[in-house]
Amino acid sequence: THTHTNTHTHTHSHMAGRRLQRLDLDAKIVAALGRAGLHTCRDLLRNTELELVEATGLCVSVVRECMRRAARAAAPPCLSVGERLARSSEDRFVSTLVPSLDLCLRGGLLAGTVTEVVGPSGCGKTQLSIMFSLQVALPRSLDGLEGDVVFIDTERTFTAQRLLEMGAARFGLSDADLNAVASRVHVIVLDHCQDLVDCINGLEKVLFSFKAKALVVDSIASLLRKELDTHNAVARDQMLSDVATQLKLWAEAFQIPVLVTNQITTKFEERAFVDGAADLDDGFDSFVTAALGNTWAHSVNTRLVLEYADDRPGWRRCHVAKSPIAPCALINYRVEAAGLVAEHMAEQSLLHEQGIRVRSSVEAAHTLQAQQHVLLLEPRAAQPTGAAV
Repeated sequence: THTHTNTHTHTHSHMAGRRLQRLDLDAKIVAALGRAGLHTCRDLLRNTELELVEATGLCVSVVRECMRRAARAAAPPCLSVGERLARSSEDRFVSTLVPSLDLCLRGGLLAGTVTEVVGPSGCGKTQLSIMFSLQVALPRSLDGLEGDVVFIDTERTFTAQRLLEMGAARFGLSDADLNAVASRVHVIVLDHCQDLVDCINGLEKVLFSFKAKALVVDSIASLLRKELDTHNAVARDQMLSDVATQLKLWAEAFQIPVLVTNQITTKFEERAFVDGAADLDDGFDSFVTAALGNTWAHSVNTRLVLEYADDRPGWRRCHVAKSPIAPCALINYRVEAAGLVAEHMAEQSLLHEQGIRVRSSVEAAHTLQAQQHVLLLEPRAAQPTGAAV
């Protein structure tokens, strides 16, 4: 008599959601598992050997091998410092098509990490996202990756025409080359917060089927800010944490760079009282900061902050505000037909307590209040060179 003990293997790792097709199993075995309703490592590891044999009709040795591969995929082995150093020599960077920015970032956006671009409307966040997509889709003869890009558009700001315009203006691509590039950029348009969460959680099949070389989300804040209840901070932060974790998972699992854009928001804090000072207003200071708060800020690997150059009409600035491998730096650029075009030499400097302009003086007439705001980085902007954040 066989005594059955329900010893299901439980795993809370996001890696357990990896689909069985990615375990390099025979197609017939994957099909047999699928007929039994087993599609992910989690599905497989929740069952005992006997249950799997009975459900799939596979022999014990095959079931054990499937479970072994699923366990390794769901719980990758730890790496020693030496192994990580050896692995770091193989790190891949993907160019942003802005040479000065690539120089500051030691080569571009690092595969396996999440890079956030934050700034006010009109500073070039979507332009940079489209440029990055163009670089990934470019043929290898032009130093591109000749790979596919998954572009999640939550603001309906992506336009194929702009992608083609950049390709023609920057590289002089022929119509045939432009069509080839356009065919490699796959745009997903979403209109609701839950759709965004579900889409990000279910991206594995999409990334795998396209063999995607990059993921872009423009923007991460648009739908989350509209629909999340700001009064329920715990639930909101948990959702943001889950989304950030899932994006990091896809970056690491597929070894691709993930680029997300973020908006800014105005916050108010009570002004410190000074003896003898007259209370001329309501006692609150307003300032502009990146949206989504500290939970999100600590989740991204690299943060680039875009701003208007108040002293140079028509120019904008990009601050490398947070990076595990690059120093804080500043780059001046313009938005042209070819995309973001930076000055020949990057103006690099450590960022201390200087503010970041939300609007230039030329545009301040349209939004007078915004002229008085500065963007305060969360967390502190000044980081030592090479410091892990």
